[in-house]
Order: sequence, then C-alpha cells, then structure tokens
Amino acid sequence: MTAGQQLIEEGRQQGIQQERQRFQALLRLLRLLRQRFGDVVQPHIEQRVEAASSEQLDIWTLRMASGASLAEIFAD
Repeated sequence: MTAGQQLIEEGRQQGIQQERQRFQALLRLLRLLRQRFGDVVQPHIEQRVEAASSEQLDIWTLRMASGASLAEIFAD
C-alpha cells in the first residue's frame, strides 16, 4: 500500500468512526426524549435530530438537563 493509499484509508476509517459516534449520539438523544416526553416527540423533531451534526446533538443532549419543554431544548 502506498503512502497516499494509507492516508486515504486512515481518512476513511476516521470518517466511519465519526459517523458511528454521531449515530450513537442521535440514538441517545432520541431515547432520552422519548423517556422524558413519551411518544409526544413529533416526527419533525425526529427528522431534525436525524439531520443534526454531532455538535448540535451534544448541545441538545445537554439542554435535556435544564429544558422544561421540547421548545426549550430545540430553541436556536
């Protein structure tokens, strides 16, 4: 394997790991939302969560501690 191929493979593996972490954060947030708010979590909220970046998922997950409503958690 050439140095260039090795760099490409390392980048690919890093991308896979980052996406795996984002997916785990997504599932964690959805689980917390359903636990706290029940099945009231509307489809548009789920779609927003699914489209969010890892950073945004972290922000919303932290807001779960203090947000009293979905509107507070997802306020921009």
